[in-house]
Amino acid sequence: MQCTIYAQGELDKKRFVEKGQVLVLARWEDGLILSRDEINALWTLPQGEKDRGESGEETARRALGSAIGEAVFDVSPLCDFTVTDEAGKESGGCAYLADVREWPAREGAKARAFVRMPLGSQTAQAALVFGLHRWAGVFFDERLDLEQLGSPSSR
Repeated sequence: MQCTIYAQGELDKKRFVEKGQVLVLARWEDGLILSRDEINALWTLPQGEKDRGESGEETARRALGSAIGEAVFDVSPLCDFTVTDEAGKESGGCAYLADVREWPAREGAKARAFVRMPLGSQTAQAALVFGLHRWAGVFFDERLDLEQLGSPSSR
């Protein structure tokens, strides 16, 4: 899998690329929120497909709300991205940043905030997650460092 990051709006210029996916890089305190995929038990960014007539921001809010439950958060666009699979099929979408200010339902949520990233083998679309995290830059606390990959410590 190969991922490419674009400035926001640049993906609209590419033809023949499915563009409906929305990913959310969400921060809670000093960690990145990842959701547990129910099918293969891998950690993934909260994500969703745009419904007809739905804006990217609405999709991001729905996806994050589905992952973390009741919470108060702000959402803003980050960038566009594409993913090319082994067969050469390219798909993409938009990534959003979210700053979760209140998360009262976190104990019952299917998501967790990781201070240290899980192993790449435990993360769905690891290259995309790490690429987007790198693109997000200073939005995240420096303690959430890609050099700490594979550390078993998480909360």
